Amino acid sequence: MNESYNYTPQPDFDGGFNAPIHPSPNPSKPYAIASLVLGILSVFCCCCYYIAGIFAILSIIFTFIARKKNGGKLPTMALVGLIFAIIGLLLFLAMLAFEIYLATIPQAELEKFLYEYFESIGVNPEEVFAETGVTP
Repeated sequence: MNESYNYTPQPDFDGGFNAPIHPSPNPSKPYAIASLVLGILSVFCCCCYYIAGIFAILSIIFTFIARKKNGGKLPTMALVGLIFAIIGLLLFLAMLAFEIYLATIPQAELEKFLYEYFESIGVNPEEVFAETGVTP
């Protein structure tokens, strides 16, 4: 019972070429993702404003690297990262200006302002200052 079969395999639906199709790698994508993540972090870390400033500057740098790697076109993720970075940078600068302003106010004037503020909201200023160890 040794029969010989004449079997020819049929081609697949793609004409017999089963090679996987891989998209061409985009060299700007990692930089665009880094720009987006750092831009978002720069906004959400605005209370830790030195960190927010570093994140914003790094995000802007990665945006320009992504643009260069993409042939001069700005990827969408990098654009969104740039927008967040600019917002984070503005928040960083506002917090820095506020800190400089507070540092220039004489302590007696600041304590007087706080005393009046606590009175205006109905809190006993002596209790607050006694808890913190500050005397008005």
